[in-house]
Amino acid sequence: MYIIKIIIAFLFLIPVLVGAQSAPVDTMLPGSIVTVIPGPEYEAGWLHEVFFGKHWRQLWTTPIAVPVIDLNEYAGGLSVLKRGGGFQTKSLHFKGN
Repeated sequence: MYIIKIIIAFLFLIPVLVGAQSAPVDTMLPGSIVTVIPGPEYEAGWLHEVFFGKHWRQLWTTPIAVPVIDLNEYAGGLSVLKRGGGFQTKSLHFKGN
């Protein structure tokens, strides 16, 4: 169950890690809900879609509501061990208390 919580927390952090549009920092208090667009850079016009296809663009550009968590408080405190990922992904490895 603990690992599921970490995975869920990481999924909520992905937009922040990849530079998504988010609410101003002063409104991002732990426990609040903010709306972010996971990948605003994937938005394309109709001509681009005609030549290159949709490739899930509507999902990457759909605003979603995510809760704000405090890594020092969540699950007894989480600390970042290292960055991960490859050429197409970005991730963080956490260690819990």
